[in-house]
Amino acid sequence: MKNEVTNYLLAYEHMTIIQRTDMFTFSLDTVLLAHFAQITKGVDCIVDFGTNNAAIPLILSTRTKKKIIGVEIQEEAVELAKRNI
Repeated sequence: MKNEVTNYLLAYEHMTIIQRTDMFTFSLDTVLLAHFAQITKGVDCIVDFGTNNAAIPLILSTRTKKKIIGVEIQEEAVELAKRNI
């Protein structure tokens, strides 16, 4: 698809993410937010509302094996998230 780029997730050189240059792209804030989330024993499921291209769920998946759900209403972003996961 045109306007697509594949980048490494910041600080995760083993993980790449497909993004569209004409849509929201992740930034350092995305990485910081994913690290800010506390995943405790009582957490059964993590939900990322407005997941866009699923950058936060991808980062969180390096920290836990718990179920992670990304919720997105923009069809084009949903397709990117599916491809990234």
